[in-house]
Amino acid sequence: QGQGGLEFYRDRGLTFESLFTIADIQAHFAQIK
Repeated sequence: QGQGGLEFYRDRGLTFESLFTIADIQAHFAQIK
């Protein structure tokens, strides 16, 4: 992960506000791992 992460989301047309929700989801999955 890391490099190109934002580009990954931008390519899918997600807005900047969506990134906050995605960050919450990623934090959730990070706790599961």
